[in-house]
Amino acid sequence: MSVEDWGHDLRRLIARGTEHHGVADVLAVLQREVASLTLGMETPPPVLHAERPVLGVDACVAGWVGVLLGADGRLTVHVAGSISALIAQVREGAEVAVVAIDIPIGLPDEGEREADRLVRAAVPGKESSVHGARSRRVYGTDPEYDVLGPKVLEVDAWIRSGPGARVIEVEP
Repeated sequence: MSVEDWGHDLRRLIARGTEHHGVADVLAVLQREVASLTLGMETPPPVLHAERPVLGVDACVAGWVGVLLGADGRLTVHVAGSISALIAQVREGAEVAVVAIDIPIGLPDEGEREADRLVRAAVPGKESSVHGARSRRVYGTDPEYDVLGPKVLEVDAWIRSGPGARVIEVEP
């Protein structure tokens, strides 16, 4: 299936889903469809459920976007200008157990992160495909990171301030 065909099918699913179901139902259908298409699975995986609320976060043009998977299985989308404002917004309605964020965390003051060394060791022959995080100093001073650097440093400062939730780094 080509990307254009997949995009057409995705638009059809969204249109069909929103006519008869809520956003959470549409997202559940999309999750199953994407998993079955991208992983070549014969049967789609079950819809995700969490015992306690889990928040997935990524940077966006407006600042930060988060999708909360509630203990009831409902998904809600939140957007805020800063990571701390996003977490505060989400905490108005849920006590988040885990924040899964698509940005490097655990930055070293200098050198390379232990996590990046361990990942490279785990993928022999593909070490160059692991694009590890840089040090705090690099994100703060290297023009190559003018776009990403401020976001990485914002999350780094937020984590170091004690966010009150377990924070993990994820790759979508």
